[in-house]
Amino acid sequence: MDTQGTDESVAEGIALSCQECPDDGPRDKGREAVKETSKVDVFYCNQCDLTFCGTCWNKQAAHKKNKYHRQTDPKDQDTVNRIICPPSAKTADLQHQANYGSKWFGVSIRDNMVSLNTTSRYRELSMDMDMDSEQYPALISFVGITGAGKSTLINALVNVNIKTPTQAPIIGRSADRHAPTSGDVHLFCDPSSWRSDRPCLFADCEGLQGGNSDPVAVQTMERVRSTVGLGKRGRQRLNISWAQPKQRSRQFMVEEFYPRVLFTFSDVVCYVERNMRIIETVFVRLIKWADGVMHKSVNQPMLPFAIIVNNGVKKEVSDEDWWSDGLGDVLLDNFKDCVNKDPELRKFADQWRSPSKPISTLKDLLLCYYSGIKIIGIPDMNTYHASYVLERYETLRKEIHDAAAVTKKLRMKAELLLNSDDLDVYFGYAFNHFAEHPNSPFDFLNAAFLRNPVRATFTPHIVKAAMSLHESRTFNTAAELFHKLAPLVASSILLEVCRKGYPQKAKKLLEEFEKYMNSAFEEFYSGRWPCGYQDKNGKKCCVNVANKHHKGHQAQGGRIFAVGAYIRDQHHSPASTDEDHRKDFFNAVSNKYQSLAHTLESQNGDRFRRTAARLHRETLLSPCYLGMWNETSKTGVRARTSHHTCFGCLFSPPRHVLHCGHVLCEDCIDDYSDQDEMRMHFTVRTCPLCHQRGPLSTTPWTIKRDPWEAPPRILCLDGGGVRSVIQLRILSALEGHIGLGLPIQEFFDLIVGTSAGGIVALGLGAKRLPVNQCVQMFKEVAEKAFTKRTGCDTAVLKHFIEVVGQGRCHSSSLNAVLKAVFGEAPLFGETQNLINRELKVGVTTTTSTGHPCFAASYNRASSEKSKYEFLRAETKEKELKIWEAARATSAAPRYFRPFHDKPTGAYFADGALCFNNPVEIADDERKLLWPQHPQPAMLLSIGTGSKAGITGADGSDADSMPNHNGPCAYLRRLKVIVTHQIAQNMDAQRIWERFMDKQERGTGGKYFRLNPEFKGPLPKLDQVKDLETLEKKANDFCGEESAQLKEIADRLIASLFYFSLDNSVSVDKDGNSKYHCKGLGNHIPFFFTVNNFLQAKLCVD
Repeated sequence: MDTQGTDESVAEGIALSCQECPDDGPRDKGREAVKETSKVDVFYCNQCDLTFCGTCWNKQAAHKKNKYHRQTDPKDQDTVNRIICPPSAKTADLQHQANYGSKWFGVSIRDNMVSLNTTSRYRELSMDMDMDSEQYPALISFVGITGAGKSTLINALVNVNIKTPTQAPIIGRSADRHAPTSGDVHLFCDPSSWRSDRPCLFADCEGLQGGNSDPVAVQTMERVRSTVGLGKRGRQRLNISWAQPKQRSRQFMVEEFYPRVLFTFSDVVCYVERNMRIIETVFVRLIKWADGVMHKSVNQPMLPFAIIVNNGVKKEVSDEDWWSDGLGDVLLDNFKDCVNKDPELRKFADQWRSPSKPISTLKDLLLCYYSGIKIIGIPDMNTYHASYVLERYETLRKEIHDAAAVTKKLRMKAELLLNSDDLDVYFGYAFNHFAEHPNSPFDFLNAAFLRNPVRATFTPHIVKAAMSLHESRTFNTAAELFHKLAPLVASSILLEVCRKGYPQKAKKLLEEFEKYMNSAFEEFYSGRWPCGYQDKNGKKCCVNVANKHHKGHQAQGGRIFAVGAYIRDQHHSPASTDEDHRKDFFNAVSNKYQSLAHTLESQNGDRFRRTAARLHRETLLSPCYLGMWNETSKTGVRARTSHHTCFGCLFSPPRHVLHCGHVLCEDCIDDYSDQDEMRMHFTVRTCPLCHQRGPLSTTPWTIKRDPWEAPPRILCLDGGGVRSVIQLRILSALEGHIGLGLPIQEFFDLIVGTSAGGIVALGLGAKRLPVNQCVQMFKEVAEKAFTKRTGCDTAVLKHFIEVVGQGRCHSSSLNAVLKAVFGEAPLFGETQNLINRELKVGVTTTTSTGHPCFAASYNRASSEKSKYEFLRAETKEKELKIWEAARATSAAPRYFRPFHDKPTGAYFADGALCFNNPVEIADDERKLLWPQHPQPAMLLSIGTGSKAGITGADGSDADSMPNHNGPCAYLRRLKVIVTHQIAQNMDAQRIWERFMDKQERGTGGKYFRLNPEFKGPLPKLDQVKDLETLEKKANDFCGEESAQLKEIADRLIASLFYFSLDNSVSVDKDGNSKYHCKGLGNHIPFFFTVNNFLQAKLCVD
């Protein structure tokens, strides 16, 4: 509680005219007299509360004891009065209500139950201050005994020299001197550091030794809440069930629970005291506050800096030492021996004393708890003139900023300098931890891994790297191979550590990676390293691996030339165990990691990640590993690639194919590219896996990314044979409604199709055909593909021919026309056309066992919970070609043979067997590709027509399709096929309805379905003669649904624009927080010109 002024006092403006001379008297002369020595017209004396001009000032008699009047700028006095004067009783409730939004966290004790209540205050301040990723907030905690003046100091720091008043703590009233004013912990910003790289946040903690009564603010807010009604402001209530009866008190929580958060996260602790006469007591309190929570955290990056503030130093009891810069050193030296004389200090010192850590002085002891110590005095406002008081406030502010700069360096050294977003997450972890676990410490390293978990895919990526190394060189033992691989793994880990912001030198860090390394070692040994057995002549070697060694020893040709168990290595030492080899591998990685980390620290500066990437590239291009990524032949150097593992880092799936042939992940593109200011154009001039002189040195590779802030637009296309021409005509009409001269596919980020809808999707997305050209392409495919076998029109022969040929139509005709349309390009693995923005496309298909699959033009990490398999081959040569993907998705049963993918040996049938409407797959892919957006900008589903009144099965019988070929297997599949085809036309609509039932309320404006209804029978999949009729049906539908098409068109135009946030201002009205957001409205760039689209400043409430 702060009681600087008298009860019921109100800050009033100081008179700005001389109170001694008349308006037309000598005041003008006085003004001239002081013009050269002062910028003010009049002066104020705080001892007699009078204002005089320069002339009249010298006429005033001295105060008692011959103390002369001290000239003060009236504006300074006015500022001080506003700070120190407490509110009147009439306005106290209003001020507490206005300050309701400043609460950060606190406890409530009701019915013998304790709960920790947290709010969104930190996030609100971060947004208000518009903190970016390059700013690192410093938490400044003000603690001390109730009534020491913490709130007054924060009030001064927040509002002095600030033109616009900022939310600040409420000053205590003398009538409430026996209870704390502020309850719990409130958070305020330091306006003077807003734009610095170290913005300061002031935490005003409820006073120590305040007893168990509710603070004035808590009492007031309970009263106000019941009458006015205040919102919860993102409040989270966490039960503290571990609290014992003695711990269920407000005093325990303030003195022993709050410090668990504040000491653990504070950069600076300002300990505020009013009575510094017995200074040993102040040191005891400061140490005791920290000692109780020292063991409540581990891997803490640094100890907070302590600033002891003697608040309200009176003239009659002070000397000039309180204002000297070296005050702290003087006092610590004067009291250095008290560490041995004071019983409590001696007890604390004994806890730390050891041969390697002697505690001989008070400063030695304090530095066990704090990273530095400063002591500063703030003058009493009634005995010192206001200008000097304000000067001392600025001195305190400077000391805080200097201390925050010190702790920033310490955090950087510990590699845990957290930006605003990271700090918010860590606070959340800490609140949950301290509420649930009273005896276990909060681990900063665990929090780092919770924030950015080590990717479980590290294991298969290490295995892949080991396989590549094995293919490029000869090794006698797997242990030898892994020893050679260790430097590469160590360098990859260091790069990942820098990318994720882990503390690089933490002892526990490599343990998080060890289990993945051990798993990779064991997986390679058991499934990739051949048996070491050889015959006596050494000519025959066993080729079986450990987990497939059931037949004994087999030679390369398959002959079993000996019996016996798997042998690790021919040169395997009997004294060495598998565990020894794993430990050797881990130790080799660990040693190399430490060496690289030391090099990084010595070369780095402030760019850890860039330097780590450069060091990693040096490792990748070392002679030992160069052959893993590049294959040398007589014709030149050819890139070795993997579509499952990014060889640039070993942590992610690769996504971008460079000119040189290597494939890199998103993170590697970030690390090895030049980027424009908007981070939308990325240019790679040197591949990290190539020699210095490669294709990129003459032809740089550039990719354009859509803005991170722009939510995705999804187009979903049903199957339906020839009826898919309806989809193209609808899209053509939609393009016309948009009317911007842009191809319709430019308004979508992902296109997903099934069966004939898959062919349309590949035409629009993979080939980027204009929609009208796509119509002609589709008609050509339909007419040539549905060429029936001779005799299929004969009732007697058609079933026999269908069974024998496994389809009514010639599959060769479908193959030929698809090859002609789509060419031989792979669906994934080709260098992208950089003129156009990236457009993702995927199609559904079904394996011969009825399992759904998804083939896509892009790559992503696999999802264990997925209901379908994401098809991705290991190399470009084994990838599905675009025409093959079209063939696989459109292999309609009873019409065409299943598609046989020769590189993998797999058979694929029509994707419509499992997903005739692929909306669920499209939405799942959206979530995996754009996890930052909970909803799409739009998801548009277009059907191929439906007929009311038809019901049927949901097509799940397709799961039982037999995995065989030939007439008998075909006949057994007919029941499944017929049952499915009866139902599939209606299923597409039902699937959409089920999908929409799962969506949250209020998101209907983002999801649209266009599906014409047929009054008569639906045309069959192969009724090519009805193409013109279907087009007319589509055109009629577009005319009938013109209003809906116009709405969709308007929304797609709006989706071109996205909002880039500059800053936001929190507006707290009736306890409910709102934000006024300001930023720049941009549009998604195209190769095509969007005519005169203006970029506008937007204001969103």
